[in-house]
Amino acid sequence: MIKRGLLYILVLALVGFGVYRVYEIYAPDVIDYIPESIDYNISPLYNQNTIDDYIISQPHDVCVVFYRSQATNSIYLFNKVFKRILQDYNLTSIEGIVFCNTDTLEATENETKNHWGFYQTPALVRIVSQDNILETISSLEWSDTNSLTYDQVVNWLKTNDLLEQ
Repeated sequence: MIKRGLLYILVLALVGFGVYRVYEIYAPDVIDYIPESIDYNISPLYNQNTIDDYIISQPHDVCVVFYRSQATNSIYLFNKVFKRILQDYNLTSIEGIVFCNTDTLEATENETKNHWGFYQTPALVRIVSQDNILETISSLEWSDTNSLTYDQVVNWLKTNDLLEQ
């Protein structure tokens, strides 16, 4: 009985070790990438505590990209979509757009929607301040059922006069 128990433990240990080794070989790479370090200029850069003051101080509407620096959706938007737009349109940055990192945002989805006009990040939002009240003019956001595509982002940027038609 003891021999059989030891055999089972040895077999389980070997199988466990084998599974672990296979996982190590085929495990997905850990993405340690923060969008602030991308190779084009994303200034000005704000967070959710400073973006309202900036928008209110502007005499015209402001286009803001709200993102979370470690979220794969935001990383996809920066690495795939924006990078391709910059290459296709031969730009170093998209003038007239500001970026807001919402990593520490603690508002609920409804509070975020009421305040800035979107539920989920990343989101591209055009906001105007009238009498210190923020009003969303247009928005394009990532959702669980609709990821942002290159064409959607380009159309939004063109509609909001950030890219040439």
